[in-house]
Amino acid sequence: MSIRTHFRVVASVWLLVVAVWIALPGRNTYGNPWMEELVDSCTTTDGTRVRLYLGSGFLTAFWYSVTTEAGFLSLERQILYVYGGPELHTLACADRQLRITAETGPIVIPESELLALRKSPRNYSNAESGAWSMIGYATSALLAAMAFAVAPPIRRLRGIGGNECL
Repeated sequence: MSIRTHFRVVASVWLLVVAVWIALPGRNTYGNPWMEELVDSCTTTDGTRVRLYLGSGFLTAFWYSVTTEAGFLSLERQILYVYGGPELHTLACADRQLRITAETGPIVIPESELLALRKSPRNYSNAESGAWSMIGYATSALLAAMAFAVAPPIRRLRGIGGNECL
């Protein structure tokens, strides 16, 4: 296999891996966990760990993520997000409810709703955020298409095991 063909195979595999990685669900439904820092946390009466993160991108507005982690083997998942405002300041877990201090007033969520919010997080944003997931899927599709465009034709790869192409 030539160096050029080898490079094309490696590049296409790398692009496919990145495309799949973008499309897979992570901790957040909205926002990028790698650009967030922990602001506050608390634990509910049933042992669920709740965390408040502040995120900021290079060219985007700030955002907030509130996540829960129900137990030792539970994955951390977003239950509430804010993009652009209002600002969220602190968390408090007491009296079977989660209380989030925000610049517009407190946000109170009963503990009984936390599990359902892990599947469909609440949006307290001033702006619409439905485009966030569409941007991720569009980027993933573009990278996958680029991977197939860069990949060498299959007939060139048949010569890898010592059998030359016909």
